[in-house]
Amino acid sequence: MRCTCFANFIDDRFYQLTGTNKIDSTFVRSIASCRLDLRRFGAKFSNNKERPYSLGHEREDVVRYRQDFVEYFLQHEYNYYGLTDDVVPQWIAPKTSPTILFCK
Repeated sequence: MRCTCFANFIDDRFYQLTGTNKIDSTFVRSIASCRLDLRRFGAKFSNNKERPYSLGHEREDVVRYRQDFVEYFLQHEYNYYGLTDDVVPQWIAPKTSPTILFCK
Protein backbone atom coordinates (compact mmCIF):
# COMPACT_ATOMS: atom_id res chain seq x y z
CA MET A 1 0.00 0.00 0.00
CA ARG A 2 1.49 3.33 -0.96
CA CYS A 3 1.76 5.95 1.74
CA THR A 4 -0.62 8.34 -0.04
CA CYS A 5 -3.28 5.63 -0.16
CA PHE A 6 -2.71 4.87 3.51
CA ALA A 7 -2.99 8.57 4.42
CA ASN A 8 -6.23 8.84 2.40
CA PHE A 9 -7.61 5.76 4.14
CA ILE A 10 -6.81 7.15 7.61
CA ASP A 11 -8.24 10.53 6.63
CA ASP A 12 -11.50 9.02 5.31
CA ARG A 13 -11.96 6.77 8.35
CA PHE A 14 -11.23 9.63 10.78
CA TYR A 15 -13.98 11.82 9.32
CA GLN A 16 -16.34 8.87 9.03
CA LEU A 17 -15.84 7.80 12.66
CA THR A 18 -15.95 11.30 14.14
CA GLY A 19 -18.87 12.46 12.00
CA THR A 20 -17.08 15.70 11.17
CA ASN A 21 -16.51 17.36 7.80
CA LYS A 22 -13.15 18.00 6.20
CA ILE A 23 -12.47 21.74 5.83
CA ASP A 24 -9.13 21.77 3.96
CA SER A 25 -6.94 19.47 1.86
CA THR A 26 -4.45 18.48 4.57
CA PHE A 27 -4.40 14.96 5.96
CA VAL A 28 -5.22 14.12 9.57
CA ARG A 29 -1.94 12.16 9.63
CA SER A 30 0.83 13.31 7.28
CA ILE A 31 2.24 11.12 4.51
CA ALA A 32 5.64 11.11 6.26
CA SER A 33 4.01 9.86 9.48
CA CYS A 34 2.13 7.18 7.53
CA ARG A 35 5.41 6.06 5.93
CA LEU A 36 6.95 5.71 9.41
CA ASP A 37 3.87 3.80 10.61
CA LEU A 38 4.10 1.40 7.70
CA ARG A 39 7.81 0.80 8.41
CA ARG A 40 6.98 0.08 12.05
CA PHE A 41 4.35 -2.41 10.82
CA GLY A 42 7.10 -4.16 8.81
CA ALA A 43 6.55 -2.72 5.33
CA LYS A 44 9.60 -2.47 3.07
CA PHE A 45 9.90 0.01 0.24
CA SER A 46 11.93 -1.43 -2.65
CA ASN A 47 11.71 -1.85 -6.41
CA ASN A 48 9.89 -4.89 -7.73
CA LYS A 49 12.75 -6.65 -9.54
CA GLU A 50 11.31 -10.13 -9.96
CA ARG A 51 7.98 -9.26 -11.62
CA PRO A 52 6.37 -12.61 -10.74
CA TYR A 53 3.05 -11.86 -12.45
CA SER A 54 4.47 -10.94 -15.83
CA LEU A 55 7.14 -13.58 -16.37
CA GLY A 56 6.11 -15.73 -19.30
CA HIS A 57 2.97 -13.73 -20.07
CA GLU A 58 4.00 -13.46 -23.74
CA ARG A 59 4.62 -17.19 -24.27
CA GLU A 60 2.57 -18.61 -27.13
CA ASP A 61 0.75 -21.18 -24.97
CA VAL A 62 -0.10 -18.55 -22.32
CA VAL A 63 -1.45 -16.11 -24.93
CA ARG A 64 -3.54 -18.88 -26.54
CA TYR A 65 -4.94 -19.99 -23.15
CA ARG A 66 -5.81 -16.40 -22.23
CA GLN A 67 -7.60 -15.92 -25.58
CA ASP A 68 -9.53 -19.18 -25.11
CA PHE A 69 -10.46 -18.17 -21.56
CA VAL A 70 -11.85 -14.79 -22.64
CA GLU A 71 -13.61 -16.30 -25.66
CA TYR A 72 -15.32 -18.88 -23.44
CA PHE A 73 -16.74 -16.15 -21.18
CA LEU A 74 -17.88 -14.06 -24.12
CA GLN A 75 -19.69 -17.06 -25.63
CA HIS A 76 -21.36 -17.86 -22.30
CA GLU A 77 -21.99 -14.34 -21.02
CA TYR A 78 -25.72 -15.06 -20.73
CA ASN A 79 -24.92 -17.45 -17.81
CA TYR A 80 -23.35 -14.74 -15.65
CA TYR A 81 -24.49 -11.57 -13.94
CA GLY A 82 -23.26 -8.41 -15.60
CA LEU A 83 -23.50 -4.63 -15.49
CA THR A 84 -24.71 -2.14 -18.06
CA ASP A 85 -22.39 0.61 -19.33
CA ASP A 86 -24.81 3.36 -18.28
CA VAL A 87 -23.85 6.32 -16.11
CA VAL A 88 -25.67 4.52 -13.30
CA PRO A 89 -24.92 0.83 -13.94
CA GLN A 90 -27.73 -1.67 -13.55
CA TRP A 91 -27.43 -5.40 -12.94
CA ILE A 92 -28.16 -7.72 -15.86
CA ALA A 93 -29.50 -11.04 -14.60
CA PRO A 94 -28.58 -14.29 -16.38
CA LYS A 95 -31.14 -15.51 -18.92
CA THR A 96 -30.69 -19.13 -17.81
CA SER A 97 -29.79 -20.58 -14.43
CA PRO A 98 -26.57 -18.83 -13.36
CA THR A 99 -23.19 -20.50 -13.46
CA ILE A 100 -21.23 -20.28 -10.23
CA LEU A 101 -17.64 -19.23 -10.68
CA PHE A 102 -15.16 -20.05 -7.92
CA CYS A 103 -11.89 -18.15 -7.80
CA LYS A 104 -8.94 -18.99 -5.63
